[in-house]
Amino acid sequence: MPNNPIKLSELTRQVEQLIQGSFGGVSTWVIAEISNHTFYPNNDRHYFTFIEKMEGVAEPLVKIQGVAWSTGSEKIKAFEKTTGQVFTDGIQVLVEVKLDYQSKYGLKLTLVDINPEFTLGKLPQQREATLLRLVNENPPYIQKRGEEYWTKNKSLPFNLVLQHIAVIGSPHSDGFADFMGTIRNNKFGFTFAVDIYQSSVQGEFAAKEMRNRLIEIYQSEKPYDCVVMLRGGGERTDLLAFDSYELAQAVARFPIPIITGIGHITDISIVDLMAHTSTNVPTKAGEVIVAQCRKFDESMVSFANEIIMKAQNRFHLSKAKLTDMKHQLVAKPQLLLAEKEHQLDKMKSNLKIFTNQLINQQQTSLLHWEATLKLVSPINILKRGFALIKQKDKVIVSGKHLAPGENISVYLSDAVIETNIISNQPADEKTGGIL
Repeated sequence: MPNNPIKLSELTRQVEQLIQGSFGGVSTWVIAEISNHTFYPNNDRHYFTFIEKMEGVAEPLVKIQGVAWSTGSEKIKAFEKTTGQVFTDGIQVLVEVKLDYQSKYGLKLTLVDINPEFTLGKLPQQREATLLRLVNENPPYIQKRGEEYWTKNKSLPFNLVLQHIAVIGSPHSDGFADFMGTIRNNKFGFTFAVDIYQSSVQGEFAAKEMRNRLIEIYQSEKPYDCVVMLRGGGERTDLLAFDSYELAQAVARFPIPIITGIGHITDISIVDLMAHTSTNVPTKAGEVIVAQCRKFDESMVSFANEIIMKAQNRFHLSKAKLTDMKHQLVAKPQLLLAEKEHQLDKMKSNLKIFTNQLINQQQTSLLHWEATLKLVSPINILKRGFALIKQKDKVIVSGKHLAPGENISVYLSDAVIETNIISNQPADEKTGGIL
Protein backbone atom coordinates (compact mmCIF):
# COMPACT_ATOMS: atom_id res chain seq x y z
CA MET A 1 0.00 0.00 0.00
CA PRO A 2 1.37 3.49 -0.97
CA ASN A 3 2.68 5.63 1.88
CA ASN A 4 0.67 8.54 3.29
CA PRO A 5 -2.44 8.50 1.02
CA ILE A 6 -4.80 11.50 1.37
CA LYS A 7 -8.50 12.00 0.80
CA LEU A 8 -9.84 13.48 -2.41
CA SER A 9 -11.20 16.42 -0.45
CA GLU A 10 -7.73 17.12 0.90
CA LEU A 11 -6.29 17.07 -2.61
CA THR A 12 -8.92 19.46 -3.92
CA ARG A 13 -8.43 21.71 -0.88
CA GLN A 14 -4.72 21.91 -1.66
CA VAL A 15 -5.47 22.67 -5.33
CA GLU A 16 -7.92 25.34 -4.26
CA GLN A 17 -5.34 26.91 -1.96
CA LEU A 18 -2.73 26.80 -4.71
CA ILE A 19 -5.02 28.47 -7.25
CA GLN A 20 -6.27 31.02 -4.79
CA GLY A 21 -2.70 31.78 -3.81
CA SER A 22 -1.65 32.27 -7.44
CA PHE A 23 -4.81 33.71 -9.05
CA GLY A 24 -7.05 34.78 -6.20
CA GLY A 25 -8.42 38.27 -6.84
CA VAL A 26 -6.49 38.49 -10.13
CA SER A 27 -8.29 39.02 -13.46
CA THR A 28 -6.87 38.13 -16.87
CA TRP A 29 -7.84 39.02 -20.44
CA VAL A 30 -8.18 35.91 -22.62
CA ILE A 31 -9.28 35.14 -26.18
CA ALA A 32 -11.74 32.29 -26.54
CA GLU A 33 -14.80 31.03 -28.41
CA ILE A 34 -18.18 30.65 -26.75
CA SER A 35 -19.89 27.26 -26.73
CA ASN A 36 -22.89 25.62 -24.98
CA HIS A 37 -24.30 29.00 -23.97
CA THR A 38 -27.43 29.16 -21.79
CA PHE A 39 -29.01 32.28 -20.33
CA TYR A 40 -31.37 32.29 -17.35
CA PRO A 41 -33.14 35.67 -17.37
CA ASN A 42 -34.91 35.09 -14.03
CA ASN A 43 -31.65 35.26 -12.09
CA ASP A 44 -29.72 37.11 -14.82
CA ARG A 45 -27.03 34.45 -15.21
CA HIS A 46 -25.12 33.08 -18.18
CA TYR A 47 -23.58 29.62 -18.25
CA PHE A 48 -21.30 28.61 -21.11
CA THR A 49 -18.01 26.99 -22.07
CA PHE A 50 -14.86 28.78 -23.18
CA ILE A 51 -13.10 26.79 -25.94
CA GLU A 52 -10.06 27.13 -28.17
CA LYS A 53 -9.83 25.34 -31.52
CA MET A 54 -7.04 24.60 -33.92
CA GLU A 55 -7.74 25.45 -37.57
CA GLY A 56 -9.18 22.48 -39.42
CA VAL A 57 -9.81 20.47 -36.23
CA ALA A 58 -13.39 20.11 -35.00
CA GLU A 59 -12.60 18.92 -31.46
CA PRO A 60 -11.61 21.79 -29.11
CA LEU A 61 -8.00 21.94 -28.05
CA VAL A 62 -8.95 23.44 -24.67
CA LYS A 63 -12.28 23.96 -22.91
CA ILE A 64 -13.22 25.31 -19.48
CA GLN A 65 -16.55 26.20 -17.90
CA GLY A 66 -17.54 29.85 -17.74
CA VAL A 67 -20.18 31.86 -15.92
CA ALA A 68 -21.36 35.46 -15.84
CA TRP A 69 -23.05 36.73 -12.69
CA SER A 70 -24.78 40.07 -12.32
CA THR A 71 -21.72 42.20 -13.11
CA GLY A 72 -20.68 40.05 -16.04
CA SER A 73 -24.28 39.85 -17.26
CA GLU A 74 -24.48 43.66 -17.37
CA LYS A 75 -21.26 43.70 -19.42
CA ILE A 76 -22.78 41.17 -21.83
CA LYS A 77 -25.88 43.39 -22.25
CA ALA A 78 -23.65 46.36 -23.04
CA PHE A 79 -21.68 44.19 -25.48
CA GLU A 80 -24.86 43.16 -27.32
CA LYS A 81 -26.11 46.75 -27.46
CA THR A 82 -22.82 48.04 -28.83
CA THR A 83 -22.26 45.31 -31.40
CA GLY A 84 -25.87 44.51 -32.27
CA GLN A 85 -24.92 40.87 -31.85
CA VAL A 86 -26.16 38.30 -29.41
CA PHE A 87 -23.76 36.71 -26.97
CA THR A 88 -24.06 33.14 -28.21
CA ASP A 89 -22.26 30.05 -29.43
CA GLY A 90 -19.56 30.37 -32.05
CA ILE A 91 -18.46 33.96 -31.49
CA GLN A 92 -14.85 34.86 -30.78
CA VAL A 93 -14.51 37.08 -27.70
CA LEU A 94 -11.87 38.95 -25.76
CA VAL A 95 -12.99 38.70 -22.13
CA GLU A 96 -11.66 39.60 -18.72
CA VAL A 97 -12.03 36.63 -16.39
CA LYS A 98 -11.23 35.56 -12.86
CA LEU A 99 -10.12 32.02 -12.17
CA ASP A 100 -12.27 30.30 -9.55
CA TYR A 101 -11.88 26.82 -8.17
CA GLN A 102 -14.19 25.11 -5.71
CA SER A 103 -13.60 21.57 -4.62
CA LYS A 104 -17.28 20.72 -5.09
CA TYR A 105 -17.85 22.40 -8.47
CA GLY A 106 -14.41 22.33 -10.01
CA LEU A 107 -12.60 24.95 -12.07
CA LYS A 108 -14.40 27.76 -13.86
CA LEU A 109 -13.83 31.23 -15.25
CA THR A 110 -16.04 34.08 -14.13
CA LEU A 111 -16.62 36.73 -16.81
CA VAL A 112 -15.88 40.21 -15.51
CA ASP A 113 -15.77 42.25 -18.73
CA ILE A 114 -15.96 41.77 -22.50
CA ASN A 115 -14.39 43.80 -25.31
CA PRO A 116 -16.89 44.49 -28.17
CA GLU A 117 -14.30 45.89 -30.59
CA PHE A 118 -12.41 42.60 -30.66
CA THR A 119 -15.48 40.59 -31.66
CA LEU A 120 -16.56 43.11 -34.28
CA GLY A 121 -13.11 43.01 -35.84
CA LYS A 122 -12.72 39.28 -35.59
CA LEU A 123 -15.86 38.27 -37.49
CA PRO A 124 -14.89 39.90 -40.81
CA GLN A 125 -11.41 38.40 -40.54
CA GLN A 126 -12.88 34.94 -39.98
CA ARG A 127 -15.26 35.44 -42.88
CA GLU A 128 -12.53 36.52 -45.30
CA ALA A 129 -10.31 33.63 -44.23
CA THR A 130 -13.16 31.18 -44.82
CA LEU A 131 -13.91 32.58 -48.28
CA LEU A 132 -10.25 32.43 -49.25
CA ARG A 133 -10.01 28.84 -48.07
CA LEU A 134 -13.14 27.87 -50.01
CA VAL A 135 -11.68 29.26 -53.23
CA ASN A 136 -8.20 27.82 -52.73
CA GLU A 137 -9.28 24.33 -51.69
CA ASN A 138 -12.20 23.83 -54.14
CA PRO A 139 -11.11 25.20 -57.53
CA PRO A 140 -13.43 22.98 -59.64
CA TYR A 141 -16.48 23.99 -57.62
CA ILE A 142 -15.82 27.51 -56.26
CA GLN A 143 -14.18 30.39 -58.11
CA LYS A 144 -13.99 34.11 -57.50
CA ARG A 145 -14.74 36.07 -60.65
CA GLY A 146 -14.22 39.75 -60.03
CA GLU A 147 -16.20 40.53 -56.90
CA GLU A 148 -18.63 37.64 -57.43
CA TYR A 149 -18.37 33.99 -56.46
CA TRP A 150 -19.15 31.29 -59.03
CA THR A 151 -20.08 27.86 -57.71
CA LYS A 152 -21.23 24.58 -59.19
CA ASN A 153 -24.57 25.06 -57.46
CA LYS A 154 -25.03 28.50 -59.06
CA SER A 155 -24.38 27.02 -62.51
CA LEU A 156 -27.23 24.50 -62.24
CA PRO A 157 -30.33 25.43 -64.28
CA PHE A 158 -33.69 25.52 -62.54
CA ASN A 159 -36.17 22.91 -63.72
CA LEU A 160 -39.08 24.44 -65.62
CA VAL A 161 -41.31 23.88 -62.60
CA LEU A 162 -40.10 23.85 -58.96
CA GLN A 163 -42.70 21.52 -57.48
CA HIS A 164 -40.82 18.90 -55.41
CA ILE A 165 -39.03 20.76 -52.60
CA ALA A 166 -36.76 19.72 -49.72
CA VAL A 167 -36.72 22.19 -46.81
CA ILE A 168 -33.95 22.38 -44.20
CA GLY A 169 -34.88 24.22 -41.02
CA SER A 170 -37.15 24.14 -38.00
CA PRO A 171 -40.80 23.36 -38.83
CA HIS A 172 -41.88 25.23 -35.67
CA SER A 173 -40.23 28.53 -36.56
CA ASP A 174 -41.95 31.67 -37.84
CA GLY A 175 -39.70 31.62 -40.90
CA PHE A 176 -40.89 28.15 -41.87
CA ALA A 177 -44.53 29.22 -41.40
CA ASP A 178 -43.95 32.28 -43.60
CA PHE A 179 -42.39 30.15 -46.34
CA MET A 180 -45.15 27.54 -46.34
CA GLY A 181 -47.82 30.23 -46.31
CA THR A 182 -46.27 31.88 -49.36
CA ILE A 183 -46.18 28.77 -51.52
CA ARG A 184 -49.49 27.27 -50.34
CA ASN A 185 -51.55 30.45 -50.57
CA ASN A 186 -50.27 31.59 -53.96
CA LYS A 187 -52.97 33.24 -56.07
CA PHE A 188 -52.28 31.02 -59.08
CA GLY A 189 -53.37 27.79 -57.40
CA PHE A 190 -50.01 26.04 -57.79
CA THR A 191 -49.48 23.03 -55.53
CA PHE A 192 -46.18 21.79 -54.12
CA ALA A 193 -44.81 18.63 -52.53
CA VAL A 194 -42.61 19.57 -49.55
CA ASP A 195 -40.37 17.26 -47.51
CA ILE A 196 -39.03 18.68 -44.23
CA TYR A 197 -35.49 17.92 -43.07
CA GLN A 198 -35.50 19.27 -39.53
CA SER A 199 -32.36 20.94 -38.24
CA SER A 200 -31.27 23.62 -35.81
CA VAL A 201 -30.12 26.74 -37.63
CA GLN A 202 -28.06 28.45 -34.94
CA GLY A 203 -25.74 27.32 -32.21
CA GLU A 204 -22.52 25.39 -32.03
CA PHE A 205 -23.75 22.28 -33.85
CA ALA A 206 -26.15 23.91 -36.33
CA ALA A 207 -23.72 23.96 -39.27
CA LYS A 208 -22.94 20.27 -38.87
CA GLU A 209 -26.64 19.39 -38.58
CA MET A 210 -27.55 21.30 -41.74
CA ARG A 211 -24.67 19.70 -43.62
CA ASN A 212 -25.90 16.27 -42.52
CA ARG A 213 -29.39 17.14 -43.77
CA LEU A 214 -27.91 17.94 -47.19
CA ILE A 215 -26.24 14.54 -47.17
CA GLU A 216 -29.59 12.90 -46.30
CA ILE A 217 -31.28 14.71 -49.18
CA TYR A 218 -28.60 13.56 -51.62
CA GLN A 219 -28.71 9.97 -50.38
CA SER A 220 -32.52 9.85 -50.59
CA GLU A 221 -32.18 9.95 -54.41
CA LYS A 222 -35.55 11.71 -54.58
CA PRO A 223 -35.98 13.93 -57.66
CA TYR A 224 -36.17 17.25 -55.83
CA ASP A 225 -36.40 20.36 -57.99
CA CYS A 226 -34.71 22.49 -55.33
CA VAL A 227 -33.57 22.61 -51.70
CA VAL A 228 -34.59 25.52 -49.46
CA MET A 229 -32.58 26.50 -46.37
CA LEU A 230 -34.67 28.57 -43.95
CA ARG A 231 -33.97 30.64 -40.83
CA GLY A 232 -36.12 33.32 -39.22
CA GLY A 233 -34.88 36.77 -38.28
CA GLY A 234 -32.19 37.33 -35.67
CA GLU A 235 -28.94 39.07 -34.87
CA ARG A 236 -25.77 38.95 -36.93
CA THR A 237 -24.20 36.34 -34.69
CA ASP A 238 -27.17 34.06 -35.36
CA LEU A 239 -25.77 33.76 -38.86
CA LEU A 240 -22.48 32.25 -37.73
CA ALA A 241 -23.57 28.73 -38.65
CA PHE A 242 -24.08 29.94 -42.22
CA ASP A 243 -20.48 31.19 -42.33
CA SER A 244 -19.17 27.69 -41.62
CA TYR A 245 -16.57 26.40 -44.08
CA GLU A 246 -17.95 22.85 -44.10
CA LEU A 247 -21.56 23.91 -44.69
CA ALA A 248 -20.63 26.48 -47.35
CA GLN A 249 -18.50 23.89 -49.15
CA ALA A 250 -21.38 21.40 -49.17
CA VAL A 251 -23.78 24.04 -50.53
CA ALA A 252 -21.39 25.11 -53.31
CA ARG A 253 -20.91 21.51 -54.50
CA PHE A 254 -24.50 20.32 -54.08
CA PRO A 255 -26.05 18.90 -57.30
CA ILE A 256 -29.54 20.34 -56.71
CA PRO A 257 -30.22 24.12 -56.81
CA ILE A 258 -30.31 25.59 -53.29
CA ILE A 259 -32.43 28.62 -52.38
CA THR A 260 -31.65 30.40 -49.11
CA GLY A 261 -34.12 32.37 -47.00
CA ILE A 262 -31.91 33.03 -44.00
CA GLY A 263 -33.70 36.04 -42.54
CA HIS A 264 -31.25 38.93 -42.75
CA ILE A 265 -31.65 42.49 -43.93
CA THR A 266 -28.18 43.84 -44.67
CA ASP A 267 -25.76 40.99 -43.95
CA ILE A 268 -25.07 38.21 -46.43
CA SER A 269 -23.75 34.90 -45.15
CA ILE A 270 -21.12 32.80 -46.91
CA VAL A 271 -23.78 30.16 -47.60
CA ASP A 272 -25.77 32.88 -49.44
CA LEU A 273 -22.74 33.50 -51.65
CA MET A 274 -22.37 29.79 -52.44
CA ALA A 275 -26.07 28.98 -53.07
CA HIS A 276 -27.88 29.04 -56.40
CA THR A 277 -30.30 31.79 -55.30
CA SER A 278 -30.22 33.80 -52.07
CA THR A 279 -33.06 35.79 -50.51
CA ASN A 280 -33.09 37.73 -47.26
CA VAL A 281 -36.27 36.25 -45.75
CA PRO A 282 -38.18 32.93 -46.04
CA THR A 283 -41.14 34.68 -47.69
CA LYS A 284 -38.89 35.81 -50.57
CA ALA A 285 -37.63 32.24 -51.00
CA GLY A 286 -41.24 31.12 -51.45
CA GLU A 287 -41.85 33.93 -53.95
CA VAL A 288 -38.88 32.76 -56.05
CA ILE A 289 -40.43 29.28 -56.32
CA VAL A 290 -43.88 30.61 -57.18
CA ALA A 291 -42.37 33.01 -59.75
CA GLN A 292 -40.52 30.16 -61.48
CA CYS A 293 -43.76 28.17 -61.75
CA ARG A 294 -45.59 31.28 -62.97
CA LYS A 295 -42.94 31.79 -65.65
CA PHE A 296 -43.56 28.27 -66.94
CA ASP A 297 -47.33 28.75 -66.71
CA GLU A 298 -47.15 31.96 -68.74
CA SER A 299 -44.96 30.30 -71.36
CA MET A 300 -47.53 27.51 -71.69
CA VAL A 301 -50.37 30.03 -72.01
CA SER A 302 -48.37 31.90 -74.65
CA PHE A 303 -47.64 28.65 -76.45
CA ALA A 304 -51.32 27.68 -76.35
CA ASN A 305 -52.33 31.10 -77.74
CA GLU A 306 -49.79 30.73 -80.51
CA ILE A 307 -51.23 27.32 -81.40
CA ILE A 308 -54.75 28.78 -81.43
CA MET A 309 -53.68 31.67 -83.68
CA LYS A 310 -51.92 29.33 -86.09
CA ALA A 311 -54.91 27.00 -86.11
CA GLN A 312 -57.25 29.92 -86.84
CA ASN A 313 -54.99 31.13 -89.67
CA ARG A 314 -54.86 27.61 -91.05
CA PHE A 315 -58.63 27.38 -90.82
CA HIS A 316 -59.16 30.68 -92.65
CA LEU A 317 -56.68 29.68 -95.37
CA SER A 318 -58.38 26.31 -95.78
CA LYS A 319 -61.78 27.96 -95.88
CA ALA A 320 -60.60 30.38 -98.58
CA LYS A 321 -59.20 27.49 -100.61
CA LEU A 322 -62.46 25.55 -100.27
CA THR A 323 -64.47 28.60 -101.35
CA ASP A 324 -62.22 29.08 -104.37
CA MET A 325 -62.50 25.39 -105.21
CA LYS A 326 -66.27 25.60 -104.95
CA HIS A 327 -66.33 28.46 -107.45
CA GLN A 328 -64.04 26.51 -109.72
CA LEU A 329 -66.26 23.44 -109.52
CA VAL A 330 -69.33 25.50 -110.42
CA ALA A 331 -67.61 27.15 -113.38
CA LYS A 332 -65.58 24.17 -114.54
CA PRO A 333 -68.34 22.21 -116.43
CA GLN A 334 -69.06 25.26 -118.60
CA LEU A 335 -65.40 25.82 -119.19
CA LEU A 336 -64.89 22.16 -120.04
CA LEU A 337 -67.87 22.15 -122.45
CA ALA A 338 -66.62 25.28 -124.20
CA GLU A 339 -63.15 23.79 -124.40
CA LYS A 340 -64.49 20.50 -125.84
CA GLU A 341 -66.64 22.36 -128.41
CA HIS A 342 -63.59 24.33 -129.44
CA GLN A 343 -61.62 21.11 -129.77
CA LEU A 344 -64.40 19.54 -131.88
CA ASP A 345 -64.55 22.55 -134.19
CA LYS A 346 -60.82 22.38 -134.58
CA MET A 347 -60.97 18.65 -135.27
CA LYS A 348 -63.70 19.19 -137.90
CA SER A 349 -61.65 21.85 -139.60
CA ASN A 350 -58.53 19.69 -139.51
CA LEU A 351 -60.45 16.65 -140.75
CA LYS A 352 -61.77 18.59 -143.73
CA ILE A 353 -58.29 19.83 -144.58
CA PHE A 354 -56.74 16.40 -144.12
CA THR A 355 -59.49 14.77 -146.23
CA ASN A 356 -58.99 17.16 -149.13
CA GLN A 357 -55.25 16.68 -148.94
CA LEU A 358 -55.65 12.89 -148.93
CA ILE A 359 -58.06 12.97 -151.92
CA ASN A 360 -55.66 15.17 -153.88
CA GLN A 361 -52.78 12.87 -153.01
CA GLN A 362 -54.74 9.81 -154.09
CA GLN A 363 -55.87 11.47 -157.33
CA THR A 364 -52.30 12.38 -158.19
CA SER A 365 -51.24 8.81 -157.45
CA LEU A 366 -54.00 7.41 -159.62
CA LEU A 367 -53.05 9.65 -162.54
CA HIS A 368 -49.44 8.53 -162.15
CA TRP A 369 -50.39 4.88 -162.19
CA GLU A 370 -52.77 5.45 -165.08
CA ALA A 371 -49.97 7.01 -167.15
CA THR A 372 -47.63 4.21 -166.12
CA LEU A 373 -50.17 1.54 -167.12
CA LYS A 374 -50.68 3.18 -170.49
CA LEU A 375 -46.96 3.15 -171.15
CA VAL A 376 -46.61 -0.55 -170.35
CA SER A 377 -49.85 -1.71 -171.99
CA PRO A 378 -49.26 -4.39 -174.79
CA ILE A 379 -50.94 -2.25 -177.46
CA ASN A 380 -48.61 0.70 -176.88
CA ILE A 381 -45.63 -1.62 -176.73
CA LEU A 382 -46.65 -3.21 -180.10
CA LYS A 383 -47.09 0.26 -181.58
CA ARG A 384 -43.46 0.98 -180.76
CA GLY A 385 -42.36 -1.82 -183.16
CA PHE A 386 -42.42 -4.78 -180.88
CA ALA A 387 -44.20 -8.11 -181.66
CA LEU A 388 -45.80 -10.78 -179.48
CA ILE A 389 -45.15 -14.44 -180.36
CA LYS A 390 -47.49 -17.21 -179.26
CA GLN A 391 -47.56 -20.93 -179.88
CA LYS A 392 -50.79 -22.64 -179.11
CA ASP A 393 -52.03 -19.48 -177.18
CA LYS A 394 -48.89 -19.56 -175.04
CA VAL A 395 -46.61 -16.50 -175.10
CA ILE A 396 -43.12 -17.44 -176.18
CA VAL A 397 -40.32 -15.52 -174.43
CA SER A 398 -37.46 -17.84 -175.37
CA GLY A 399 -36.65 -19.62 -178.66
CA LYS A 400 -34.61 -22.41 -177.10
CA HIS A 401 -37.42 -24.92 -177.28
CA LEU A 402 -38.75 -24.04 -180.79
CA ALA A 403 -37.86 -26.37 -183.59
CA PRO A 404 -37.88 -25.71 -187.35
CA GLY A 405 -41.20 -26.51 -188.96
CA GLU A 406 -43.30 -25.62 -185.91
CA ASN A 407 -46.13 -23.14 -186.41
CA ILE A 408 -46.20 -19.91 -184.46
CA SER A 409 -48.42 -16.79 -184.38
CA VAL A 410 -46.88 -13.33 -184.60
CA TYR A 411 -48.98 -10.48 -183.16
CA LEU A 412 -48.35 -6.95 -184.44
CA SER A 413 -50.16 -3.72 -183.51
CA ASP A 414 -52.50 -3.99 -186.47
CA ALA A 415 -52.33 -7.68 -187.67
CA VAL A 416 -51.78 -11.34 -186.69
CA ILE A 417 -49.42 -13.41 -188.89
CA GLU A 418 -49.47 -17.20 -188.91
CA THR A 419 -46.11 -18.72 -189.93
CA ASN A 420 -43.74 -21.62 -189.32
CA ILE A 421 -40.17 -21.76 -188.17
CA ILE A 422 -37.58 -22.22 -190.86
CA SER A 423 -34.55 -22.14 -188.58
CA ASN A 424 -33.69 -21.42 -184.95
CA GLN A 425 -30.25 -19.82 -184.37
CA PRO A 426 -28.89 -18.54 -181.01
CA ALA A 427 -28.95 -14.77 -180.58
CA ASP A 428 -25.76 -12.77 -180.63
CA GLU A 429 -24.59 -12.13 -177.08
CA LYS A 430 -23.86 -8.48 -177.77
CA THR A 431 -27.00 -7.55 -179.67
CA GLY A 432 -29.38 -10.15 -178.31
CA GLY A 433 -30.09 -11.10 -181.88
CA ILE A 434 -32.09 -7.96 -182.52
CA LEU A 435 -29.53 -5.83 -184.32
